[in-house]
Amino acid sequence: MSDAAIRTEGLAERFGAVTALDHLDLEVVEGEVVGYLGPDGAGKTRRSACCSGGADHRGAGGDLRAELPAPARGDPSPPCLRGGEASLWSSPTGAETLALLGRVHGQVDEAYRDVLIERFDLDPGLKLRAHSKGKHQKVVLIAALMVRPDLLVLDEPTSGLDPLME
Repeated sequence: MSDAAIRTEGLAERFGAVTALDHLDLEVVEGEVVGYLGPDGAGKTRRSACCSGGADHRGAGGDLRAELPAPARGDPSPPCLRGGEASLWSSPTGAETLALLGRVHGQVDEAYRDVLIERFDLDPGLKLRAHSKGKHQKVVLIAALMVRPDLLVLDEPTSGLDPLME
């Protein structure tokens, strides 16, 4: 048995008569990058949700859903990234949001966060309500990357970004 970050065997999910997933076998090992390509409605988001806590499944360490923080499980407390859409508060600045999310996670690589802010060309002093959808997406991506996670599952991470930023 390998040390897989994600492993599914025969993963299936049905909604009434509709089969959303049918016997998905998947293994992703540490350091590996996997992407799903396909047309709208092909089940890419569904597969991602199943591998990150959105459905009953097993990872290498057991039931991943139980190990995820509330926002990743789909609990109503914002912010979260689900189905490619970010849900963020509007009053705080980008910097305040990143600081709060860093505290929730418990650790932040601050030097890397600053590199990401520069690389994504984000003005962290602006309130989020002044930001476009693309700027919100940048905040979410920076928040996800600044903690240097062991496992990162992204659904349409470049949605809303301009082509040069993608």
